[in-house]
Amino acid sequence: MDPGETVPITELLDERRFLLDVAYWMLGSPAAAEGVVDQTYRRWYELSDAERHRIAVPRSWLARTAGGMCLDRLAPAGPGATGHEDDARRRPAGAEEGAGRVVPNVLGSLSSAERATFVRTASLLNPAAG
Repeated sequence: MDPGETVPITELLDERRFLLDVAYWMLGSPAAAEGVVDQTYRRWYELSDAERHRIAVPRSWLARTAGGMCLDRLAPAGPGATGHEDDARRRPAGAEEGAGRVVPNVLGSLSSAERATFVRTASLLNPAAG
């Protein structure tokens, strides 16, 4: 986006909703999702104008950044930790249905290599699905 370029508020709200959906689907917590989205936008605005200008598809960059932060939060705490205890109890009601709406949008915004990494990482985080 050029410094003088304006974006309709509906587009900005749609983008934020998309990022919240992704983060909520991955983390299962509205508060955690808000934190990830806030941090994602902080990182975006910490970029220089030149760095932002080089990003061809900002929404993809934002999705990758938010997804990476979510994966960092989901990573096991240390050696021997699995990070999977009580997953079924922590998962919000309707999470699977929400994921069915969010995942195709997320995957569609990633390159082939990023898509493969995302799917591989997701399968490693949920061994029961593989």
